Amino acid sequence: MTLDFNRRPSFADRVNAVVDQALTADQAMRPPRDYLGGSRLGHACERALQFEFTATPKDEGQEFTGQTLRIFRGAGDVINPSHLGGEVIILAPDERAVAIHVTDAAGLAGLIRPGDTVGVTAVMESQDGPFAKTVASGLRVLYISPEFKASQGGQSTSSTSSSSGDPFAGGGSTASQGPRETEGTVVLAVPVDAITIGYDFSTFGVNSESRLVSLTDLLPALDLVANVQLSLFLEPDQPQSFITSGVFLPNLVITPGPTPTATPCPGGICAPSTTPTAVVPIP
Repeated sequence: MTLDFNRRPSFADRVNAVVDQALTADQAMRPPRDYLGGSRLGHACERALQFEFTATPKDEGQEFTGQTLRIFRGAGDVINPSHLGGEVIILAPDERAVAIHVTDAAGLAGLIRPGDTVGVTAVMESQDGPFAKTVASGLRVLYISPEFKASQGGQSTSSTSSSSGDPFAGGGSTASQGPRETEGTVVLAVPVDAITIGYDFSTFGVNSESRLVSLTDLLPALDLVANVQLSLFLEPDQPQSFITSGVFLPNLVITPGPTPTATPCPGGICAPSTTPTAVVPIP
């Protein structure tokens, strides 16, 4: 049996879709005007005026449903995804949402998105050296902090206020957004059932080992321990299962064996050997 945990349209989404279809059909029956109305005087975006005047059709499939703004935006302000309402998190009955902290490299540079499937590798630092082991896979991404998420359309680092100096006025003000944070929080859908973490030692000629753990216990513990860092790896739609033995970094350090070297002579002058040489008679 295949379980699909991808986000499905809610009741509100379905109602909005029906309303949008009705509004689009009603608008299509009205004759388009061939002029720009007086409300367009002083509009900040000239390209939007060009599209409206030339009746340029919208890109197919690029519509978006209505959402609630988290912060105030005035007329003419740019609306970024981070300004929209809270994320919708949908969990299956046998799932729990667990948040972990990731760095830029460990979080795939913020390129992951809700709905992606990832695995988790724990890198543990000990007195003898670092040890890394994959502890989970097949976890669905529910949420990624907006300030850490990589921008798809570029980010603006400067802002231009209106001529009146009022930051809440329209008149062509743009929303500024600082540089992307290099650390963030990722929320994962974790199964409540215990999982088996396998250690494949077959290549070493010894028996493999396994541990039965609950990810709802393991991931928060690893996330809060100071000498452990969690790293994510992205998985394809149909990943091939695998088991690792883990890697202990000092074991990867291999140096060549010692080579014979000449014994230095005192003072740089080597005297003849005083060891008597046995004389073997010739028959």
